[in-house]
Amino acid sequence: MKVLYVLIVLQLVFISGYSQTIYPRLGVTVSTNTYHDETRDVDPKIGFLLGVGYDVSLTKAVSLQLEIDYIQKAFQSRHTESTSLQVGEDIYSIKQDWKHQYFMSYLGLPLLVKIKVLHDNLYISGGAAPGIGLGGSHKYDLHETSSYVGESHESGKGKIKFNGKTPIKNEDVHFDNQWDVGVVIGVGASLFKNKLSFECRYERGMVNLYENQDSKNRSFQVLLSAPIQLGKKQ
Repeated sequence: MKVLYVLIVLQLVFISGYSQTIYPRLGVTVSTNTYHDETRDVDPKIGFLLGVGYDVSLTKAVSLQLEIDYIQKAFQSRHTESTSLQVGEDIYSIKQDWKHQYFMSYLGLPLLVKIKVLHDNLYISGGAAPGIGLGGSHKYDLHETSSYVGESHESGKGKIKFNGKTPIKNEDVHFDNQWDVGVVIGVGASLFKNKLSFECRYERGMVNLYENQDSKNRSFQVLLSAPIQLGKKQ
């Protein structure tokens, strides 16, 4: 994280005398996770992003952008468990279909380089996107089919916490790592004479939610922002 703070300081050094723009932004995220095994399927879920970017032009074609974002990363996990129950001499089968939904909230601090390409209104971006987990919510559904008692259904919800402790409630989920660091690439365009900016990004998380299991976040983001010009290079 020391490298991140050094990069932020270097960016602030360039502020004086350069074009500066603020980008209030909102967007939609489609996220998933690498957490899976032979019995488990993971599906993407939709979330949202709300934040602001601060852009400093270094040259006519290159700028640095620091952001503060509230971003929701979500995914769904499905798996099936089959067991048997012996009552006397009779053996009964039990099948459980589980569905878990995870909605995680992060405070993101992306630091990006933006480069204009082909035309002043088109650009590509890339950089690092560290984020700290704030919490979230967890929902589950259990459908059980038994040759002994028939069918039953159970559902519930709890909280997501990032401290690695054993859950007090069965509905709660605790992840080991509160920090998530991702690599971001994107492409964007300025529209309507720079009154609106449209951007698509892909963020590839590099840190596991669980220490001893592959469980990295993946996120695709569609963003809209309204640039606010603060100053121009003299």
